[in-house]
Amino acid sequence: MRAISAALAAVALALVAPAHAVDQPSTYPGCAERQADVPWGGAVTLDLSACQSFGLGVLATPPAHGQASPAPDAPAEQFVYVHGGTGPAGGGEDHFVVLDDNSDRIRVRVRIAPPSLGVAISPGSLPGLRAGTPMAATLAASGGQAPYAFRLGEGTLPPGLSLSADGRLQGAPTRRGPYAFSVVARDARGAEGRHAYAGDVAAAKFALAPASATVVRGQRFELKLSAGGGVPPHRYSLEPGGTLPPGITLSDDGWLRGVVAVMPGDYRAGVRVTDASTGPGESFEVEPLVLRLVAPPAISLEVVPDPGARATLVVDRGQALAVATHVVIEASGEGLAGLGPASLPRTVLILPGERRARAPLPPEVMPAGAPGQPITLTVSPGPGYRAGARVEARLRSAR
Repeated sequence: MRAISAALAAVALALVAPAHAVDQPSTYPGCAERQADVPWGGAVTLDLSACQSFGLGVLATPPAHGQASPAPDAPAEQFVYVHGGTGPAGGGEDHFVVLDDNSDRIRVRVRIAPPSLGVAISPGSLPGLRAGTPMAATLAASGGQAPYAFRLGEGTLPPGLSLSADGRLQGAPTRRGPYAFSVVARDARGAEGRHAYAGDVAAAKFALAPASATVVRGQRFELKLSAGGGVPPHRYSLEPGGTLPPGITLSDDGWLRGVVAVMPGDYRAGVRVTDASTGPGESFEVEPLVLRLVAPPAISLEVVPDPGARATLVVDRGQALAVATHVVIEASGEGLAGLGPASLPRTVLILPGERRARAPLPPEVMPAGAPGQPITLTVSPGPGYRAGARVEARLRSAR
């Protein structure tokens, strides 16, 4: 019985014991210790592909005199070390630890060459980079004989940036995540200096425009959303839990379209905006959107004299709306016999964002009260509006 109990205990211990111990030197051949050489202020890429089967782990211990990060082009197999250019005095060593896919340690020893007296490159670091945001920096060199020519040394520039021979670094990054590269400056005598740059390209911040709009019940609604920030083109989708007015749909390219027949009210939704930047996962933000559904506006007419002794028809919908309103005008009265209905405006367009529209009238038409035969202008029924309390403007012909 004791033998059976001991056997069961051994089986239980085997079931709960880890299959592989962690936080020990890597057991991949030649991976417990790695070594690399780097010039002062330079960068070096370490190939650790033999130290993993399913991708490298995280940086467990950072270096003291520089930066270490996954290589942008091969983050599962390579790490990039960038020397900071400030220590140790006279050159020396730096160390950092990367975990393999068993969470065991890969200790990297970096031998740093002494600084050379000669060409130096500034600035020491770059401004913060954000995907889709343009940047521009001018590199300068000193300590040699001008003119200087600049070129890329080790590593790669963040996609979207370019370096010219006169030291202009500019563009809009399109890839999120770490970057590391060095720049070489050569003077007129052939002496060279180098400086390394490393950092992270941050994800974009978005701004949805417009953040709100008015929808008129019964009128076809069309509105194109746009996003500021990030790498175009952007994609748009409705977040779960948000509500658009029944009948309105949101397309992948940001168009809101449809016709609504329900009662007025405010509809609030979250719109997920995703840009086209590359890098780990997707870059998106959820932006608030409010659609206010209103009853069709009441259209009123007014005839006002212009300074040039002509009259103008003012068509007023009572409020500025985000959509256009096509108002149909009907004319009647004795004065039409001498004027002809084609001379009068038959449709008037009130533009999005506007409350009123103005339409010039023929010279023969004057405001009510002038002598002549009467002409009556009336709002004709149409989609997206209704006749207001003042539906007529009375005119008289000068003929």
